[in-house]
Amino acid sequence: MATPIIMPKFSMTQEEGIVAAWLVAEGEAVEKGDPIMEVETDKVTMEVEAPESGVLRGVLVRAGDAVPVTEIIAYIVPPGEVWRAPVVATAVPATPPQSNPDRAAVGRRQRHRPGPHSAAGRRAKNPAAACGSVFAAAHRRPGASGDPR
Repeated sequence: MATPIIMPKFSMTQEEGIVAAWLVAEGEAVEKGDPIMEVETDKVTMEVEAPESGVLRGVLVRAGDAVPVTEIIAYIVPPGEVWRAPVVATAVPATPPQSNPDRAAVGRRQRHRPGPHSAAGRRAKNPAAACGSVFAAAHRRPGASGDPR
């Protein structure tokens, strides 16, 4: 089974790399750990080693091409195995669901508005109540219910 070679990520901020040079031609045998290409980033130029022993096949990019990190750029096929390009599945756009006006509001989250008897509603009318009981007790009008004075 073919082993994919991906564009490596050399730093946390790297988004793409440039294949500076292929050190091995397509169809040549490689050993695990042999340098197969040079990748250039905005900070460094590094050699990429073969992840497996085999034959380099299916090179998808040329020298000088910019490739996003983790993108497949070639394959290594075990010696003696016949190379077949992998079949890439393409996404088939799904037909959009038919909208039903009776169910349009179903599933939508309704915004909650506090009523006059909820705690949020009382805080909106009485700012002293929003700050807790100590503040509220200190600023109550004399003669109001619950006033100890």
